[in-house]
Amino acid sequence: MPNIQMGNIFPAMTAAFVEQELTTRINKILREAHQDKFSCIKIINKKTDIKNTTIKRWYTGRNPPSSAHLIILALHYPEVMKMVLDLSGYAYLIPHMLPRSTTDREAVKSAPEPFPDAERNVTINVTIKSKKTNQNERQVWFFERLKTGENMTAHDICKQWSSDLRTARRDISGLKKLNLIRRAGGKKTGRYEIV
Repeated sequence: MPNIQMGNIFPAMTAAFVEQELTTRINKILREAHQDKFSCIKIINKKTDIKNTTIKRWYTGRNPPSSAHLIILALHYPEVMKMVLDLSGYAYLIPHMLPRSTTDREAVKSAPEPFPDAERNVTINVTIKSKKTNQNERQVWFFERLKTGENMTAHDICKQWSSDLRTARRDISGLKKLNLIRRAGGKKTGRYEIV
């Protein structure tokens, strides 16, 4: 069967491809971040509290980090977070990342405000009248099925939720009391519909 690509970001987004990509990119990021330092593995260890042997495997490009280690690395290295966003298809979020260093924070303070007309905005206090309904999961499920136009009965609740018929009827009666549904038609051939 041919491999049909459905708009993937990478040619074949397989686990093996992602692991290889992670391995090479983490290797490159760590080497660029600590290029002039002699004991870079120890420096990364002090920053992240991850074992030296594990860091050495990343630094030499043998293994990718686990998901937990990837998150820890992303906390300490913004380039790792950018790589994760890029690999997952959310590269457009990279410009919106908050800076972590003090020099970047200074740049943020001098940046223009995102909402320059904020002082002209007016607060509007409005009370919204709504019915408070405490529906259980079965009632919500039943109501949503009715919205889609399905013909539902108490027996459908019993099948789906493994509940007693009396419980299902109680759920339907609760929806009727809230005036959300009504019974239309006869006892045998009738159906429930949304009010």
